[in-house]
Amino acid sequence: MTRKGEDTTRPVILRARNGDVIRADETGLTLRLSDEVVADLRRRLGATGAPAYIDAACLGDVDAWDLRDIGDWMLFQARLPGTDGPRGYRRAHAGGAVIAETGGPVWGLFSIGGSRRALGNGGAVRFPYHVVTADDDIGASGHAGLSPAAPIATVDHLPEATLDSAIANAYVTARHRAMRALPLIYTRGESDDAARLSDLATGPAYDNLMAAIGNLSAVADTMGKPARILAIGIDYLREDVLTPLGAFESAMRDLVARIDNALWTRGFSAPVITTMFDGSVPDRIAAQWALALRPPSPSYIVTGPSYAFDTDRHHRLTPAGLATRACVEAAAIDAMHAGDGWQCPIPVLAETDKRRTRITVRFAGLSPVCVDADDPFGAGADAGFDLMGDTGGAAITGIARDPNDPCALIITLSDALPRGDITLRYAYGRAGAVRDDWASDAYVGARRWALPAELGVYG
Repeated sequence: MTRKGEDTTRPVILRARNGDVIRADETGLTLRLSDEVVADLRRRLGATGAPAYIDAACLGDVDAWDLRDIGDWMLFQARLPGTDGPRGYRRAHAGGAVIAETGGPVWGLFSIGGSRRALGNGGAVRFPYHVVTADDDIGASGHAGLSPAAPIATVDHLPEATLDSAIANAYVTARHRAMRALPLIYTRGESDDAARLSDLATGPAYDNLMAAIGNLSAVADTMGKPARILAIGIDYLREDVLTPLGAFESAMRDLVARIDNALWTRGFSAPVITTMFDGSVPDRIAAQWALALRPPSPSYIVTGPSYAFDTDRHHRLTPAGLATRACVEAAAIDAMHAGDGWQCPIPVLAETDKRRTRITVRFAGLSPVCVDADDPFGAGADAGFDLMGDTGGAAITGIARDPNDPCALIITLSDALPRGDITLRYAYGRAGAVRDDWASDAYVGARRWALPAELGVYG
């Protein structure tokens, strides 16, 4: 019934003592709810402007507060074991571990190679909530080519330390020391039993590497953050027993190009690609020297020579060697992302003076070179240099920086070199003591050591 003076375009269907309950218009019915019902809906839907209450007991008996549900994640503040103090954390509703809430993208640190790269140990990382891996019970060492990686968008803490997690940990530690922003780094190394480099580039390790990168993107998507690649390590040399001597360099260039192109199609920029110069395999030194001097991509870097990292008799990194290499590689990656570049000194030219009693060795690099007076690797008085060929009894008696060229060393000889086919080797299957002047307060002990080489002596 319509009363006198009422709006006939919005007739009342149901009226109560305190006012109209249901009205109608040309579009349908309008229902006015009581304050009590509205308040109940707000509680149910979380529409009050204040976050809904979440009981911290869901995290266990930990010192946590300010719990909030945001999308697929629960965010909170907490003081957790093994940390310096309170900070923000998050945990996915789908499962997985508690991880640090960080600003910026989710970073990925990956590697591909042989069994030595996949080696894990029982050590723990310094920042377990910042250095994580996939929540698949595999760990940072990967599938070892035994099974395909499955898609997964949750993360877990590291059950063991690997070179990749150690690099990530050194990177976060240095940033923490310098009061810089701490990242979240997703790590995974993949390997298989390939006997040649071209097989590694097309085998299960490569496929699982690409799957891990896809999982990084999936994790970042659930957080509403971008995914970025911190670095990809390639660690494959002694495992290659089938690639012909003249084909290793081109095979490595093909693998780097394949990785670059695959990441481009997935929306990533060219990644920093790291590798170590393994001087313990003399037959591969020339190819590694060429790759270091003429990199396959602008972001391909040789982080250091193998003689700088302690290994056991099987050429596997010892715990001390792993820590040293991780620190150096983290410093190299940091320098690349900062735009400073990274290049270990590379011997490129050896020439004698007119009397043939001195050899000037010139290096390509970023800083002046020197012979480390402490000789930390036991190279000896010759600093890792050897003369090969008919030297006529001439021996190395001294080495010093060239006063006219800070990127050159002058080797003094006991006698004049005869003319003929003479070569100069540096760190060729042995240790060296040449480095540049670079050092870092953030990466304590990290140095850029000169890479092995074999040069013809001219003059």
